[in-house]
Amino acid sequence: MNIETHTIAGTATGRPSCVENNQSPVAWTLVAGLAFAVDLEEKAAKVGLHVALGGGVLYRGYSCKDLDVIIYPNGPIDPNWQETAIKFIDEHVGKSIRCTRDRDVATNKHVRTARIANGDFAGKRVDFFLLS
Repeated sequence: MNIETHTIAGTATGRPSCVENNQSPVAWTLVAGLAFAVDLEEKAAKVGLHVALGGGVLYRGYSCKDLDVIIYPNGPIDPNWQETAIKFIDEHVGKSIRCTRDRDVATNKHVRTARIANGDFAGKRVDFFLLS
């Protein structure tokens, strides 16, 4: 799969607004986000978690900044599922993970930001939302 190929809808020229405004190149496309999520889901299911996409990549088909990934428990909720999810992210996304916020006080959601360490998506930013 070519992770860089995707038709961008929703702009007059068919190009993302960040490219048109010379802000930055597209960081994530829907095709790339799906490929990342499918790979992550296969691993997450083994530890009782599921993966979902959200944000601009899902509804616009691209993001100039990051990929929003939602991680949630599969089945009965283990009281320690969030710790399992954080460990899972650390192990499967890369050791170079950086946590910007362990808990967003305003929304009561766990949010972690990571730069992917290895593979086809190395260097790309992912925001993880841990939701039950």
